[in-house]
Amino acid sequence: MLGWKIFAHSVRIVFRNLREALQIGLVPSVAAAVFSAVVSSFTDQGTATETGSLLSTSPEDAFLLFGTAVMSFIVTLWIFVAWHRFVLLEEYPTGWIPGFKADRFFDYVGYTFLLIVICVISAVGFSMPVVLIVSLLSTTIPVLGSLAQFLPLIIVILVYVTFLRLGTVLPAAAIGAPFGLKAAKNATSGTNGTLIVTATTMLIVQGVFGVILFQSSQLLPIVGIASQTIIGLIISLVNVSVLTTVYGIYVEKRELT
Repeated sequence: MLGWKIFAHSVRIVFRNLREALQIGLVPSVAAAVFSAVVSSFTDQGTATETGSLLSTSPEDAFLLFGTAVMSFIVTLWIFVAWHRFVLLEEYPTGWIPGFKADRFFDYVGYTFLLIVICVISAVGFSMPVVLIVSLLSTTIPVLGSLAQFLPLIIVILVYVTFLRLGTVLPAAAIGAPFGLKAAKNATSGTNGTLIVTATTMLIVQGVFGVILFQSSQLLPIVGIASQTIIGLIISLVNVSVLTTVYGIYVEKRELT
């Protein structure tokens, strides 16, 4: 099944090149995580109240937290661009800090924001017909009313498939290939069934690791932070590798190896 093969191939890409993955993403991820933890600790101490309400956060602390989120976003996309270029162009890292391609990075940022908007609109668009269909089914066949609890998952999968299809513009932006949203839509036409399998598999795997990371952080906070950073990096690179694989198969017409 191609949907599963895409996921499995993406996992192999990361683990076959684990050293390069760590060279590209470890230092920036750790630096961002440490900075975020320091800022969060500082602001928590300065804004703690009896109720613990977020409304008590001062403007200065809110600005710091926002700045931390922006920095983490920039670092994440910096890593993603470097990873796309490594996989598609065999641009190997030469140290423990990934190279920064300003023009490719800003193109990537632009398409990322555009895809976020599209995914939000898609979520709203998918919600209405899915809710309507399940409501009609539950009215005529009451037993099917239990499907309602799966509505969020169904909508997330549909949005994820939309992202995987149109998100092929991101690997293209990373390597400087002329490729837009319309071309992405056309290149991935007829792949919904395949990508539903890929998206569902990714969501299940991420859910399982999310539970593991949460439990580890509760038992051993220091170990939890360290494992969260490393495992989070690997999972994010698998996600990016899925996009890269979809781009390679449907746009560059590569064969899975």
